[in-house]
Amino acid sequence: MEISILIALLIGFISCWYFFISLNNKVSFKEFFLMLYVINYLLSPAIIYLIPEEYVFYKMRITADHYFYIASIGLLGILIGVNIIKNPLLFKPNIELIQLESAINKKVLQSWLYAGIALSFIASLFPTEIAFLIYLLSLIRFIGAFGLYSLNPSANWKYVIGVLGYEFIISLRYGMFHDFVMWTVFFIIYYFYFKKITNPKKVLLMFIAFIAVSFIQNSKSTYREALGRQETAGLNTFIKSSKLIQNNNQTNNVFYSDNFINSITRINQGWILASVVDNMDRYRNFQGLTVVIEYFKAALLPRLLAPDKLRAGDKKIFNQFSGTRINDDTSMGIGILGDGYIAYGELGVFIFGFIFGLLFAIIFKIVSGWTKVSPFFFLFIFPILNYSIRPDCELQTILGHIVKSVIIYGLVVNYYKGYFKKNLVHLQNTTN
Repeated sequence: MEISILIALLIGFISCWYFFISLNNKVSFKEFFLMLYVINYLLSPAIIYLIPEEYVFYKMRITADHYFYIASIGLLGILIGVNIIKNPLLFKPNIELIQLESAINKKVLQSWLYAGIALSFIASLFPTEIAFLIYLLSLIRFIGAFGLYSLNPSANWKYVIGVLGYEFIISLRYGMFHDFVMWTVFFIIYYFYFKKITNPKKVLLMFIAFIAVSFIQNSKSTYREALGRQETAGLNTFIKSSKLIQNNNQTNNVFYSDNFINSITRINQGWILASVVDNMDRYRNFQGLTVVIEYFKAALLPRLLAPDKLRAGDKKIFNQFSGTRINDDTSMGIGILGDGYIAYGELGVFIFGFIFGLLFAIIFKIVSGWTKVSPFFFLFIFPILNYSIRPDCELQTILGHIVKSVIIYGLVVNYYKGYFKKNLVHLQNTTN
């Protein structure tokens, strides 16, 4: 085993362990974010390098030493950027204050829950850009559910189960499971901090969550193919799709089985980075900020002002710079580290990683300011960074999601600022 692969595996396991032990001590969002990137860019590629090439469809196109050097400087940039602005109290919210605020604003939280569900119903009736804004606003249903759970966990767990169950139904309808998986993970992170779960229970819950996510990851592509054949969307079709995958295993060796390799491949953003590096080193057509400007246009300008801007899921840049061509039915993103290499090579990987981490740190600072209005407003971190936390997400999607989310949720916070303050003053006068 090459030393670079061994180090990557070690860092991957350390990252997972650090996330695990931090769960009771804080709302471990930042640790989860960093763990995802380490898994996608170090741990999964290391495993792929260890599997004989004949078993791997998406092969790493550069040597392990070369790849892990580039991935490591990018991840180092992210680590420095995300920690450069300190927000020590944001991820250690005062549970008693959250419960107090939830109690005096229970009706607001309930209205957010029901309004969010209603908005998710009507979003598809509007043009794409307006529908996206409505979608973002509809995510307040999770803030409402989490806030109500904080008030009385034993009585209000039904709200969380309800919104997650509703999200799973939506996922089955469209074959897109990202929101369901992410919001389930976000609640688990919050639940661990709120309830201070013992280590044995943490291990059990994490194991169950891992199996569930792996099951969904292995089944979703076959399920989407079934939907494409006009089969009825629903749990029965989803279960049949998972059975089909189980029956298609081509080897009895678990390490080389289709299920195992597919699972690792789906969380291996490294093969795309390796493909980008191989392609760019071959042709040396580094782009500077040309592609980034295209991303900013797509994220910030309405189509009325930029009719030729990139669309969500546009394959143009991926096909041009990754060295791999994908069809219209396949969704892949180059990722922030790949975009950095396209711009300025190795230096670009570090710079883009640093700026990306810094962007997260700025969001944390903004949300930290919102918690002065109400402590449970820290929960807005989840919908703002819901997509940005994905290592495979396109940069224009990340930028658009963050900018529009901050504006929309900032308006929500500003609207309720006076109302919350008035309720708190009224409660204080009543108790006095």
